[in-house]
Order: sequence, then C-alpha cells, then structure tokens
Amino acid sequence: GPESASAGKNIPKITRARTTGITQEGPKEAVVPQVKSAAPTVAIDDPEAQATIRSQIKSNFGQIKACYERSLKKNPSLRGKYVIRFTIGEGGRVIDEGLDEDTVNDGEMASCVRASVRRWRFRIKGDAGEATITYSVSFAPQKVAQ
Repeated sequence: GPESASAGKNIPKITRARTTGITQEGPKEAVVPQVKSAAPTVAIDDPEAQATIRSQIKSNFGQIKACYERSLKKNPSLRGKYVIRFTIGEGGRVIDEGLDEDTVNDGEMASCVRASVRRWRFRIKGDAGEATITYSVSFAPQKVAQ
C-alpha cells in the first residue's frame, strides 16, 4: 500500500544525511606554524658588529620558532606578535631582555622566548660597546590539509 512506498522514499534521505556528516569532517588538517620576522634594528655604531649580530639572530631564529611550536600544540589558534628588545653587553652576553610588545598573550611562550634570548651569545669585539636590539616577530597558525 501507500505506507510501504513512503517508507522506501525515506531510506535514501537517511543515507544522504549520513554521507554529508562524513564529508563535513573532511580531510585531516595539520596546523603549521608561520613565524615571520622583520630585520632587527641594531643600535650600535660598528657596522661589522651590526652585521654579525643580525646574522647570529638569524641563526638563533629556530629557538623562537620552537617556543611557538610547543605552545601551538596546547593552543592551536595561538597567534600574535612580539617586539623583543635586548641589550648585548661585554663579552657578547645578553645583559637585558624583554618584550616591548606582546599580542600573543601566552605566559609560557613569553617565558620560553625570553629564556632563549637570554642564552644567546654574540661574537662581537670587546670594544664595540653595548648594543640594543629591537626585533619584531609575528606568529600565526596555518591549517594545511594532510
């Protein structure tokens, strides 16, 4: 009778709804950290020391990225910008560091970045004097289909 015909029509709808649910989930996505930095401002008169400091900051960049990667695992939407300021003193040691700007607002990540910067050592001549560096780094998660 008419009841069995309408029951037959409902079956494809249920199947379709179920399929849609699976499709919405889509392919797995990985969150890839995007870390970009502006060229650091190096306040020191010696051009050779400036070049050395810039290249050493570049080689230490991975440490800052690692801090972000660790924090991103806990908070996949973590993003923002740091303006890192530090002073290099005698013997190329970092004698002062801090964040002049922090829009990331993640205490653990800030501590990680600051601790990394504190450990940096710079190969600059002893008579070069103190150098103050301002370094802007931005962080953003990017979703990539796997």
